[in-house]
Amino acid sequence: MKIVKQFFKISFYSFVTFCVVNFSLLLLQIYFNIHIKETPKINIGFPWRFYSILWQDINNLLHGAELWNFIYDIFFYWIIVFLYFTFKNYKQQTINNNNE
Repeated sequence: MKIVKQFFKISFYSFVTFCVVNFSLLLLQIYFNIHIKETPKINIGFPWRFYSILWQDINNLLHGAELWNFIYDIFFYWIIVFLYFTFKNYKQQTINNNNE
């Protein structure tokens, strides 16, 4: 039961991390595209771009999504959060063992 709880905890934190990082980068792209006086191109996804928006002219919008890059991004953030919790637990155990 503890493993299932840990899995859902890591999955929740990785999804939140994924959303926060990609939304922050999206806002930065929009902010910098406002100051550049050219047609904006917005890419969503870090480190793999999974969604792109490109304006060709005022009435023509091109967009596309790549499902595999989205899955790679989610998996990437899951591994990062998993490693964070693993090292955090390892550090806590070594501190507890040294105090005993």
